[in-house]
Amino acid sequence: MKQFLIKILIFVALVIGVLVAAVKLPPRNQILYNYEYVKKIARLDTLPSPRLVLLGGSNAAFSIDSKMLSDSLDINVVNTGLIASNGLKVMIDDALKYARPGDVIAIFPEYTQFSNLFYGEGVGISSCMVYKGLDAVKEMDIRQLISAVENVGCFAKSNIVASQSGPGIYSAANFDEYGDEVVHRQCPPGKYVKPIKHKMEIVPATVEYFAETVGKMKKKGATVVVLPPVATIGHCETNKEYAAMVYNALAAAGVPFQAAPAAYAQPDSLAYDTPYHLSAAGLHNATLALIPILRPYIPADKSLPH
Repeated sequence: MKQFLIKILIFVALVIGVLVAAVKLPPRNQILYNYEYVKKIARLDTLPSPRLVLLGGSNAAFSIDSKMLSDSLDINVVNTGLIASNGLKVMIDDALKYARPGDVIAIFPEYTQFSNLFYGEGVGISSCMVYKGLDAVKEMDIRQLISAVENVGCFAKSNIVASQSGPGIYSAANFDEYGDEVVHRQCPPGKYVKPIKHKMEIVPATVEYFAETVGKMKKKGATVVVLPPVATIGHCETNKEYAAMVYNALAAAGVPFQAAPAAYAQPDSLAYDTPYHLSAAGLHNATLALIPILRPYIPADKSLPH
């Protein structure tokens, strides 16, 4: 029995050692695309309320003009969207942590984020673990931690390789103060961006957790608006059956989408490099269509300092 307990303690010590090494040893290259999440969370932590907080993967980062939203709706905006592989769980957990009364939290989840991608994968989830430090052990569940540790080597390699910014390059230096990727707006639309056919899979536990977390945001005094991802018309058409599955699942859980799948979708010709990344003209049009959808949720009383 004593030897068994010793083995258990050694195993636990090794696990803790791996986690500490994983969050302490990798370098923090501030030009790495994923480093932008650190700056987004800092803005979320310090920006006065009321705020319009945008959540999502790269569709939110590349395809929404936050300054236009801020000017049109007269509210502070922080765009926390970055990359789907961070996992929707990380996004909503962080939004819940920083949610305040009067906030409007607009969530633009890619449909695949209700599959196992909900928990994150690859460099995305490992970067979140490293940037969160040892707090990640408390905040992430076992699925997230395993994936993050498995990919921490790739994250470390990315830190070493990342050294440039500018048009056509994914870089933390390409974002503005609102959290939008703006450098790609200098580039012309892609010649043809093929729609991505998503695998039709929904993990029920992800919908349940999502609904529970939205409920907690509301209890903190925030207004939550769930909206479809910003994408091209062709991508929406290609994935309409999958979108319907997600719509039905969220509606049944009490957190329905507040717009149709293609409410602000743009022609395929206005894509940049993926169906979720719109060119300057595409994101301008999409944001114009978003403004009247979001306006009813913006608090009329702006007496809170902002």
